[in-house]
Amino acid sequence: MEPYTRLSPGCQYSSSSWPIFIRNSTSFILSSREGWGWRCRLTCGAAYVWCWCWRAWRAWACPCPSPCVLIPNSDQLERLSAAVELLRDAPLIDGHNDLPWNIRKFMHNKLHSFNFTAELQQLRPWSRSSWSHTDLPRLRRGMVGAQFWVSYVPCEAQRLNAVQLTIEQIDLIKRLIEQYPEDLRLATSADEVEAAFREGRIASLIGVEGGHAIQNSLGVLRALRDLGVRYLTLTHTCSTPWAECARASEDDPEDPNSPRGLTHFGRTVVREMNRLGLLVDLSHVSQATMREALEVSRAPVIFSHSSVYAICRNPRNVPDDILERVALNGGVVMVSFYTHFLTCSETATVSDVVDHINHVRKVAGVQHVGIGADFDGVNKLPAGLEDVSRYPHLFAELMSDPSWTIEDLKKLAGQNLLRVMRDVEKVREVMSQQGVAPHEWEVPPSQLPAPNNCSYKFTKRGVCQCDRVATAKITRTGREAAVVSWWRGAVGEARRTAGGQSKRGEIIVCEVIMAASRLAVSHPPQHLGLARVAGSVKF
Repeated sequence: MEPYTRLSPGCQYSSSSWPIFIRNSTSFILSSREGWGWRCRLTCGAAYVWCWCWRAWRAWACPCPSPCVLIPNSDQLERLSAAVELLRDAPLIDGHNDLPWNIRKFMHNKLHSFNFTAELQQLRPWSRSSWSHTDLPRLRRGMVGAQFWVSYVPCEAQRLNAVQLTIEQIDLIKRLIEQYPEDLRLATSADEVEAAFREGRIASLIGVEGGHAIQNSLGVLRALRDLGVRYLTLTHTCSTPWAECARASEDDPEDPNSPRGLTHFGRTVVREMNRLGLLVDLSHVSQATMREALEVSRAPVIFSHSSVYAICRNPRNVPDDILERVALNGGVVMVSFYTHFLTCSETATVSDVVDHINHVRKVAGVQHVGIGADFDGVNKLPAGLEDVSRYPHLFAELMSDPSWTIEDLKKLAGQNLLRVMRDVEKVREVMSQQGVAPHEWEVPPSQLPAPNNCSYKFTKRGVCQCDRVATAKITRTGREAAVVSWWRGAVGEARRTAGGQSKRGEIIVCEVIMAASRLAVSHPPQHLGLARVAGSVKF
C-alpha cells in the first residue's frame, strides 16, 4: 500500500508495509492515499509497533533503533513546508496589528527601551500580557510580508486630544520603521509593498482606527494622508457625530445621540477619502453604515479585521448581504482571529478561522477575502494561532482542502488587498483628472454633541445676527431716526452688491453691516456715503 507520509531517515520497513515517523512515546495516526486509517502505539525502545488494523491490534517489528521517537501527522509537516514556500513567493499582508498602542502602554512610546528584535514573550512586561503577540523574530517565522500598523486612540479621547494622540502614534510607527531599516520599510502604495517584499523587508503601512481621530475635520483627514496613512476605520467602538458604530446588537434601539448610518458629512468623508486614495475601512461600523458607505464609495472598501455574521452573530461581523455588496464593490473582507468573532465564545481553533475564510469565499468569491488577525489588539486567540509566527499553520490547514489552489491561496495571502490598493489609487487618479476639488463641508453645530467646551469657538456671524448686533449698537447711541434710516439703506445696497444670500455674499454683507454700524454711531448722517462704507470692506 503506497504511504501518504514521507520516510524518516533510517526508519522504514524493508517489506511492502508502510514507513513511519518517530519522535516520542505517544499514539499517532497514519493515513494512506486510499483512505485507510492506522491508529498506532509506540513505546520508546520497544521491539514492536502496535497498530489497529482490520478490527484488531497487530504488532510489527519496530523499524528504528532505540531511542525511537515519533513525529505525529507527517502530512501536516509537508503542508507546513509548502505553506512556507508559498509565502516566500507571495506576500502575506495582514490588515491590522495594534502593537503601536501596546508600545505606548508598556513603554510610553520610548523606543530606546524597546527591543523589537527580542523574543518579547520572554521579557516583562510583554510576557505577562495576553495582549502581546508580535516581535520581529516571530514576524519572520510567520513569513509576514506586509503589515498595517494601526494608529489607535481610545474613544475616550473623542472631543479631547484624539488628533494629538493619533499623530503621536503615527510618529511612533515611523520611528519604529526607521529604527529597524534592515527589517522594515515604510510603504504607501501597492508598488512599494511589492518592492519591500522583493528586498526581504516587511512592508509597513499605516492605518488609523476610528473616525474620532479626525475630530470632524476634513482638513485633519487630508493631513493624515500626507503623513502616510493609507486607511481610516470610520468608527471604533464609539459613534462619531457623522458615522454610527456597531451596536451591541442590531436589534437594539437606536442611540438618540448617534447618527443612523452616515450623515451628509459622513458621506462627504467617504468621498474625500476616495479623492485622496485612502482605503475606506468598515470594520467596527454598524450595518447601516456599511450599506451607506458601499453605496457612496467610488472605490473598493475593506474590512480590516472582521469575520462572518452568519457563523457568529457578533455585530462586529459582516452579514451575507454585505458580503455580496463587497463583491460588487470589488473590496475585501480580512478575517479576524478574535475568538469572540469566530465562535462567539472564549475558545476557537484554526478550523474555525478556516470556516470563516471559506464562507467569505463562498458568498463573495475568492477575490474578496484576506487576513486581518488583530494581533496585539485582542486577548483571546484560536489554539494554533497564538501569535504572528503561526500564519503558515493556517495556510497548511487550508492546503488540506483540495478546493484551494495555490493561486487562490496567494490571493488570500495578499494579492487581493494589493488589487484593492491599486484600484483605490486608480480612483484617486481619475478624480484628480476630473478636477474634483477638496471637499469643504463641515459638521453642522446642531449635530455636534453638547457640551463641547474643549474647542475654540469660531463665531460665524450670519446676516440676521449681524443685523441684530448692529441695530443694538445704533439704538444704544440714541441716534436719530435719520441715521437708522440711512444705515438700513446701506445694508440693502450691500446685500444687492454682494449677490444675495450665497455663503460668500452673506459674509460680505455681514462685514458691510458692521462697518456701516460703526460709522453710523460715530458720524453724523450728512457726512456718510455708501461708497465710504463699502470702501472699508474688502470685497
